[in-house]
Amino acid sequence: MRPSGEHAAADAILARVTKRTGPKLLAFDRRLGGRLVAGADEAGRGPLAGPLVVAGVLLDIECVRDHRARPLGLLNDSKQVDAATREELYRAVLACAERVSVHVFPPAVIDRDGLHKSNLRGLREALWACQPADVSVVDGFKLGPSAPPHRAVVDGDTKSAAIAAASIVAKVTRDRYMRTGCAATGSSPRTSGWRAASWTWSPGAAGRSSSAR
Repeated sequence: MRPSGEHAAADAILARVTKRTGPKLLAFDRRLGGRLVAGADEAGRGPLAGPLVVAGVLLDIECVRDHRARPLGLLNDSKQVDAATREELYRAVLACAERVSVHVFPPAVIDRDGLHKSNLRGLREALWACQPADVSVVDGFKLGPSAPPHRAVVDGDTKSAAIAAASIVAKVTRDRYMRTGCAATGSSPRTSGWRAASWTWSPGAAGRSSSAR
């Protein structure tokens, strides 16, 4: 009979193995009918403090196969994986994505423009930053005619690899903002003085550009 500590370790390994949702999400994106799939999602729409962070990720589905797909094996909605796994997936997404775009809306902007309006704006900007794409998908929301042609996928962060990847990037970015912003100022999450910002990173392409609003 194994000690309880060994049982716990075995259970943790088994949990990680049984939650390899990445292949299913990649298969969903392959069925969308295009090679370049852009996805967008946000983090921070529910919490009462801190910034809203919206991310877009462009994946070349044909290139994310075999050994390049293995690091995305645990890819899922950021709320469905623990913090350590999110950090691993964040690095994996940045390593395999064609483009990553992040847009940060601090509390002052949310108070001025409204949460829903800021979220829709961020999702539109994230998708535009990931163009050209063959297919663009977003978690749940129709973004209107000023957005690129797109499909709204209900519970998309648990179905689409591109949306789940955006969910991971947005959540990890927001968590880092919460830690560093509050630590640097010694203030509460609500009054940390974050600035609105956006940046786009294209591995192997044009590199990274950033701006502050």
